[in-house]
Amino acid sequence: MKCTYCGKDINENDKYCQFCGAPVKKVAAEEPEKATNPDTGRVGQPVEKKPANAKKIILIVVGVVVGLHLLVWLGIFAFFATLGVTPSNFNEKLGELDQYIEEFNDIMDENYNDEDFDFDFDDEDFDFFNETPSTTKPSKNEETSSSFKSGVVDQKKNSYTCKMADIKFTLPEEFKIYNEKEIDELYEKTNVSDSMRKKNALVYDFYAKNALGTKIVYVDFVNKEYYSEYKDIKGYIKHIKETYTDYEQSGYKLEMADDSRFYPYGKDAKDKMSFYQIASRVTDKNGSVSYDYSLISECDDYYILITMVSTDLYDIGNIMDGISGK
Repeated sequence: MKCTYCGKDINENDKYCQFCGAPVKKVAAEEPEKATNPDTGRVGQPVEKKPANAKKIILIVVGVVVGLHLLVWLGIFAFFATLGVTPSNFNEKLGELDQYIEEFNDIMDENYNDEDFDFDFDDEDFDFFNETPSTTKPSKNEETSSSFKSGVVDQKKNSYTCKMADIKFTLPEEFKIYNEKEIDELYEKTNVSDSMRKKNALVYDFYAKNALGTKIVYVDFVNKEYYSEYKDIKGYIKHIKETYTDYEQSGYKLEMADDSRFYPYGKDAKDKMSFYQIASRVTDKNGSVSYDYSLISECDDYYILITMVSTDLYDIGNIMDGISGK
């Protein structure tokens, strides 16, 4: 050992350094830091390092693989069992299958040739995949609390014939009649729910307008049972009049004519339909004038609303003449 003062080599048993005379101090050997055993929580106990049990992992993996194979084979056995195949008749069933295949091939050879399956497709054959699907068509002919029959539209003649009431008219060529898809989009724009459409609560049976959108004609049917708050046709007429106030709220000038009746087939035709007429003249902020006419009647379980909007009063007269059959 060495003296702690002068650093010379001395004997362990010496009490004083023979070189510098300093008392010899014995330094205790440093003890290694004692670890805490995680299993017991005590300091000083040796910690046993447990190697990963590779055998257990291997056994688990093998067990899973074997289990999956067993499930597959059980499924195969169950499938063959439903076909009546057993180990004893497997070859027999296999022979029957070969026979069926041969018979099928013979039938195909007798009745068809390669030209029958020579299909020549081009891009146009798959255009329907790119078409935008239309929304659900209104359940006009579906059995509900009130049955409804859709009117008939003739695109070539630009005419409309109502099936629910005695209404028929033809529009000038400048009008474009909406198709079913466009009617569906109109339902969406006006927030008519699927429930209302299924119950035929509100049916847009006809809609047409010119290219500029300055002339519009449409026919609506309103289910009396669904809109019971109107009570009767007078209540519904009052509701329609109230909708005209939307013009005034938008800053337009609204002039309403006195209530009147419209008799398409003459006053004496008692068995024919007549209408309540609501007529208005609307002037916008720029001074442009348009005419908004509503014809209201009722048939069975429905109120009927025919609306005509145009910047030319002459057009309104022509449409009304068309309804009269003139």
